[in-house]
Amino acid sequence: MHAIRLTGALSDPGASAWEQAPVEHVALAAAPMADQPSRYIRSSWADRPYGLVRDLRTQAAHDGESFYLRLEWSSPTREARAADENPFSNPVEGPDAFPDSVAVMLPSAADAQLDTKGSEESPVEIWRWAEGMPEVIEDLLATGLGTLRPADGGSGLWARSGSKGSRWQVVFGRPLASEQDSAPRLAPGESTRLAFAVWTGANQERAGIKSYSQRWLDLALEQ
Repeated sequence: MHAIRLTGALSDPGASAWEQAPVEHVALAAAPMADQPSRYIRSSWADRPYGLVRDLRTQAAHDGESFYLRLEWSSPTREARAADENPFSNPVEGPDAFPDSVAVMLPSAADAQLDTKGSEESPVEIWRWAEGMPEVIEDLLATGLGTLRPADGGSGLWARSGSKGSRWQVVFGRPLASEQDSAPRLAPGESTRLAFAVWTGANQERAGIKSYSQRWLDLALEQ
């Protein structure tokens, strides 16, 4: 992936400026059942389809001061709402519904492991947006499986969301310079890596029941 240098209303997921940014289609897969953390989850989901989203459209840009990452995908939850029907086992709205959600994982070091969500020596940062909290998003740190905790703060991370038909459009943004010690370095002329996860709320997907990218993707920031 390439984060090209652009100007314009990049914080707006529907802005025309994004038409200039290259599009990468990231293939997603259902997270392995063997990696689920409990016997109950493995048993209750053994015969249920999950990881329903299999394609994530990604674009990246910066304006010399801030980094922007635009994500777009077709949501089975939104499709069910538009058709006024619910093909899933739970409501798509109401107190028993789960939110659609998307997350980005960035390593603090090149040797950080994707499958273990980092380690004490090489943690990973996770940015998570969920439907219903469009601008106040989670900024998390992981040092291994089951170790999620809030990041130290100071990164200036935010998100904006929109939709078009059945598709979600989300932009994550962060200043290139960060006061957060654990924050991945983002600077023009340098590279980092990314991984992604998507949850379909209407299918009760949460935690390890998700779609995910199976490998790190390299991201280069244009000078």
